[in-house]
Amino acid sequence: MPQSEAVVALRDDRWHITGLESLAKALESMDIGPGAGGLAADRNRIVATLRTYLLPRFEDPHGPLVVVFAGPTGSGKSTLLNSLVGRDMSETGSLRPTTSEPVIVASEANAPRFETLTGAECEVVIGSAPILGVMALVDTPDIDSTSLDHRRKAEALVDRADVVVFVTSALRYADDVAWQVLRRAVSRGADVIHVLNRATSGKSGAVSDFRSLLRNEGLDDPLVTIPEHHIPTGGQQIPSLAIRSLRRRLAAIAAGRDTAARSTRDQVLAVALRDTQDLLAKVAGLGLELDAMSAELSLDLAHRAAGLDLTRVLSLDGITTPPPGRTARRRWRRELGLDGRGIPVLERRLVADITAVIHGDLRSWVEDERERLGGGVVERLTFAITPLITASLAGWVSFVSELAAGGDPGVLDRARTDLRERVGVVYEHFCSHVIEMIRARLGELEATDARAALVGLVSPTSLVDA
Repeated sequence: MPQSEAVVALRDDRWHITGLESLAKALESMDIGPGAGGLAADRNRIVATLRTYLLPRFEDPHGPLVVVFAGPTGSGKSTLLNSLVGRDMSETGSLRPTTSEPVIVASEANAPRFETLTGAECEVVIGSAPILGVMALVDTPDIDSTSLDHRRKAEALVDRADVVVFVTSALRYADDVAWQVLRRAVSRGADVIHVLNRATSGKSGAVSDFRSLLRNEGLDDPLVTIPEHHIPTGGQQIPSLAIRSLRRRLAAIAAGRDTAARSTRDQVLAVALRDTQDLLAKVAGLGLELDAMSAELSLDLAHRAAGLDLTRVLSLDGITTPPPGRTARRRWRRELGLDGRGIPVLERRLVADITAVIHGDLRSWVEDERERLGGGVVERLTFAITPLITASLAGWVSFVSELAAGGDPGVLDRARTDLRERVGVVYEHFCSHVIEMIRARLGELEATDARAALVGLVSPTSLVDA
């Protein structure tokens, strides 16, 4: 490459590094709560792609290709890797799963690069096979392992790969979990080599069936088939001739290492930018949905408050205006319990009555809206109703003491009007509490910085349209 072109390429890589770092930080700072469906997981996967694959590849464009062997339990990944490098690098055996930690086979010169991969410690084994000069081969835990930790490690390594060697067998090629990981590998833009292991002549139907399944997924890449071989007890390799086709595929990629690395990098970048656009569009849509829901809930609860049946409470259980005359007033106070310790008792009963009416109505509304609000919100809301009612009714019963003292006869009318207003306040505050809790579960969904970082990356490049 002429010197001027090398300078331009370096500048472009540095520009991408700066832009990708800004995008990663902006996405990481976004507050996406657990109630936002799978948006948090989508965001985390994009960030992982930026940090564990794209940034390292732009920072070290000529580094060794990461070739990840992935597949279901017992598919023979470790045996194939051992056979390719000519040494027993990764443990095999009948006890499943055998590989519990990633095993990376690299040349001595490249080994320091792989002491950690995807943020996790890995076992790095030094190999001397010529192909290791431009590649590192990674054996992963089984993608269908019963151990969730194993599956996470395998998926993280698939997301870090330049090339995925997807290994399945004539008995396991239709397993759903394996196909989920295969789709994951294909969707991120990496090169995928499809390998059907242990394909005996008696199982030729498996070969055609697997090819048909690949075509149905839009994958017409050549299929590498490896015949079944008897491996002696304690052996961990199969004959070199059996893996000749796979070795040639990898050798062809290795011969064009820089081209392959750049092609995969650009494809993964295009997918990451497109996924980011989709994520930000979903976040914006969720924000609009929340705004619409807030307005709808506010109107609904306001109508519910206005229509709440308060007939019994507003009658104040027969409390009437004090009659004229001292004797009549004393008798009236005794009948209503407005003498001595009866005032607090009456006040507590009135508050209990109105609290029961409002509490029952709001509990009923919450249950009716359970599906829309979400179970987590519903359970917490039921504990919030009584404190809101208590706070709003504080001071309302002061009219009882005023009545007992023989105050203004209009005090009852004012008490009834005041109660209606306080009920409206209860429902208004409750609505605000509902929206606050929903927002807390969804997150702030503020994407301004991420949107600006994405625009900075997308505008000058056509990669996003790739």
